[in-house]
Amino acid sequence: MNKLLSRINSRYLSFLLKQNRRLMGFMLFAFFVIMPFAAFLTIYNNRLSFEGALNNSVTPMLSLSLVVYIMATLIIPGLLLGYLMDKSKMDTYQTLPIRKQDLFFNKYILIICVLFIPYAINWIFSLLVYTFYGGISIDYLQNLIDLLIILAFTPLLIGVPIFSHLNTGRLADSIMYGVFLHLSQFLAYIALPLLFNEKLFGLRDSITGFWQSLISYDISLFNLVFDNKFYVSTIIWILLGFVLYFINQYFYAKRPVQDIGKPVLNNWFFPVVSTYLISIFFGLLLLSFMDSTNYINGVVLPFLITLVIYLGLDVINNRGFKYSLKAASIFTLIAIIVTITTYSVVRTGLFGLTRQIPKTDHYTHITVYSTVEFEDSQLLSSQERKEFYTLSGVDYGESSIYSHTITSQEERIAFEHNHKRLLDAYYALGDDVLNRSFYSINDSDEYNKQFPDYQRQLNYWNGGNFYFLYIDNDDVVIKRSYFLDQSFYDYLFAKK
Repeated sequence: MNKLLSRINSRYLSFLLKQNRRLMGFMLFAFFVIMPFAAFLTIYNNRLSFEGALNNSVTPMLSLSLVVYIMATLIIPGLLLGYLMDKSKMDTYQTLPIRKQDLFFNKYILIICVLFIPYAINWIFSLLVYTFYGGISIDYLQNLIDLLIILAFTPLLIGVPIFSHLNTGRLADSIMYGVFLHLSQFLAYIALPLLFNEKLFGLRDSITGFWQSLISYDISLFNLVFDNKFYVSTIIWILLGFVLYFINQYFYAKRPVQDIGKPVLNNWFFPVVSTYLISIFFGLLLLSFMDSTNYINGVVLPFLITLVIYLGLDVINNRGFKYSLKAASIFTLIAIIVTITTYSVVRTGLFGLTRQIPKTDHYTHITVYSTVEFEDSQLLSSQERKEFYTLSGVDYGESSIYSHTITSQEERIAFEHNHKRLLDAYYALGDDVLNRSFYSINDSDEYNKQFPDYQRQLNYWNGGNFYFLYIDNDDVVIKRSYFLDQSFYDYLFAKK
């Protein structure tokens, strides 16, 4: 720690802070408008409201301020490292009697100061407004912890745009790639739940809690600050921020002055970044259009939309259409790989996972939870609903939840048999079954032959969500989730 602090050049850092005092002043004013002043207006406009209404306004205000803070982390690093795009300024900086690594470290501290200090001041000021003007009780210790959490995430938030900045030669390009890289987490955040919830039978609601936080560091930050939801993925993101610092320091020290002005400074940057972004976006479009009834809508349209975007990125990168034909060829290869991968995952049910029936004797017990009452089920108490949320990651609020725990060998055998009947009934509907749900089943010869005694009047409004949790020593090992029509789950869970 002492070695790290010794790298701070107090005179140089003081100079940088003084040099950028107007930018800090602007940030102070901007956060003042959306935090303390917004708090004052909220209280003033609702001064006759009950205390609960004002209490409910605190979190939305702080949430909005965090969104603005994150947006600022995409812009401020580029502005404060703008000298890297100017050869004359770079020549001046290289004459300073400071190692490049220390120069970067002090600039890094400057970026954090410009962002976090104005934000933290206004965060606290807004809480004081709520306390002394609104008469609202505030947990200041918890808010201090929240600020420290935001500070811990800041290296990651600024690390991504800095990485983009250090690998491009123009400010506009660096900001563009930084924004795209940041937004990619939300493309994944949309695509993966779409895959599991809509395309993989039985795996609905699998992307919750830990996985949501692992997909998106923004979501992880909001979960921890405003919902007190801590996951191991949170530590992963914070550590990644510090790893990214050393990666960026390496690129800063190796950055060639003679290449300033080029769109990218490393030959691998555009291919790697563009392939990553386009693959996620194209995969998302394929999943979105997969239910289309014809090939043109399902594959060709997503292909053409993404091709236009990829060619646009190539034109920006090369400042012209010189390599557009080559870019189209590269994208076609990327599209083929993504299409084969996406359709393979969906059509095989994640390579057979959705068809697997877990062996019940491998687990301590199996608990079936449902939003509707079924045979032998018990209504959960308020505390038991919280336990269900902890186990499943699914929150139904105050809605009624029913459950039945399976422990005996006889029940285990019956449950495996019923689970198999459920999957057989579903997959008997044909090759397009992955695009359908139980409440949209139509009568079919295959279905009638297999279950001649089954009442087939499937009604969505009389159905419910079922969760099969395979638990080993209080830890959920496997989870399956299904929407079942009432007549089907009556049939499924009836004693034979």
